[in-house]
Amino acid sequence: MAQVAFDTLKFAHRLKDSGMPSEQAEANSDALNEAWMLATRDLATKADVRELRGDMQALDSKLDRKIS
Repeated sequence: MAQVAFDTLKFAHRLKDSGMPSEQAEANSDALNEAWMLATRDLATKADVRELRGDMQALDSKLDRKIS
């Protein structure tokens, strides 16, 4: 499965630059990264979709042969 990168350092710097205290910015960045990892851990890749498409086509052909 795909894993989408999240730049925690860049995010924390952006929060700090907007006036957020350093500790709070880092904690927010870590929490958001954890949520991001959970939300994106089961995303299918293009290869996963191609494999599934092939499996479905094979099953479709098999069913066509059985029905005919």
